Amino acid sequence: MRIGLLRVMPEYLNVERNLEVLETMARKAAAEGVELLMTCECYMDGYCAHLEEVDQEKLRSVSLTDDSPVLEKIRSLCRELHMGMIVGYSAIAADGIRNTAMLIGTDGKEIGRYEKIHLHAHDLKYVPGDGFPVFDTEWGKIGMLICADRRWPEAARSLKKQGAEMILIPTYGVHHARNLAWMCTRAYENECWLAFAHPNQSFIIDPEGYVDAFLTGNVSSILIHDFDPSKSESLDRGMFSLRRPDLYI
Repeated sequence: MRIGLLRVMPEYLNVERNLEVLETMARKAAAEGVELLMTCECYMDGYCAHLEEVDQEKLRSVSLTDDSPVLEKIRSLCRELHMGMIVGYSAIAADGIRNTAMLIGTDGKEIGRYEKIHLHAHDLKYVPGDGFPVFDTEWGKIGMLICADRRWPEAARSLKKQGAEMILIPTYGVHHARNLAWMCTRAYENECWLAFAHPNQSFIIDPEGYVDAFLTGNVSSILIHDFDPSKSESLDRGMFSLRRPDLYI
């Protein structure tokens, strides 16, 4: 498959402008044959929740409902371009606002969504998610994490245990050398692909823990890369098959 990781710094609290940029970049990605495009965490509102001046009312004003015209525009764009997307946004739910990544298929229909579970102090304006779903797609089995979720090995392992071939991570937090090492470890220990999309840096790690593609900088761009998701199925170094969960605590 050909994946595209959007390396764009979104504007705080400017959903309309971020939508315009997404459409422009999505068209460029489609012209390059990208099949699935992923944004950073909370791309649509610029991940504004951590700002002190953004209270619950302000956050809600840039959060999206399921029938939002913004989401419908994105779904329509997917249909037009015949390209899937993973879009980060703040979602209005019955119990509050959730930090969400929506997976949309090439037909413009929602395949599924993931809601961030591990919330640090700056994320407490959100309600945490309650599970680690894995989705069957035309590209293979996809699991998602959002930003800080990647730091807990149990999160990635939960996705792998459900058959995930790819762990895709929209993020907005740290992107230093230690993070790259952590992500290489996550891919290695779960024998699956891992893709990381951040406003300043994007990369893809193969199931053996090697960096397969990397892009950093401060100019809006897209990391485009071809890879074979089934490689995770054919690889067996024993990191997963030789586990001893009967002895772990």
